[in-house]
Amino acid sequence: MQRAKEYAAKKGWRFDDDLVFTDDGISGAEFRTRAGLNRLLETVKGKHKLNVLIVSEQSRLGRDTIRTLALIQALTDADVRIFSYLEDKEISVDDEMAEVEQFMKSWAGASERRKASQRVRDRMRQLAEQGRSTGGRLYGYETKGGQRIANLLRRRWSAGSSSAARRARATSRSRASWSGTRSPRRAARGRGRRRKSAAS
Repeated sequence: MQRAKEYAAKKGWRFDDDLVFTDDGISGAEFRTRAGLNRLLETVKGKHKLNVLIVSEQSRLGRDTIRTLALIQALTDADVRIFSYLEDKEISVDDEMAEVEQFMKSWAGASERRKASQRVRDRMRQLAEQGRSTGGRLYGYETKGGQRIANLLRRRWSAGSSSAARRARATSRSRASWSGTRSPRRAARGRGRRRKSAAS
């Protein structure tokens, strides 16, 4: 953002901190769920005070060829001029040459996005084939130097806890069944008392 501020000062424009739109950590191919982009489009609806939008380069608007060109056209229709501070140049589709130029840049951005995605998938496959971690957590294991290492202490503790739990349940069931049953000797004594009572 600092570079955009410096560019605005260089051009003699007033930079408005309330009109800063960012989408960190979101793919440039996404256009529907980008909070910053959606706020930008809401801002330029109807009457607004945004005259110039400063970006580092065209790919910051998006990395989808057709949608990026449509976005540039929508901002132009809303009387918003777009400038790249890296190229010190206006981004526009007002004439044939400008339209061709922006199309080629959009296509290049989309192509780079696809290649980056392919590189990530290929790298993940290589790591998996080498038996190395591809990210995420796995219970009972630690990741050290990109390798999955079994945490034996944790696994032994878990196994011991399970065995202890089974023994505790078995003991509880044994106590419950024994508490409701008298020994054979006590049962015999009880029957003897009942016979004597009946005889008397």
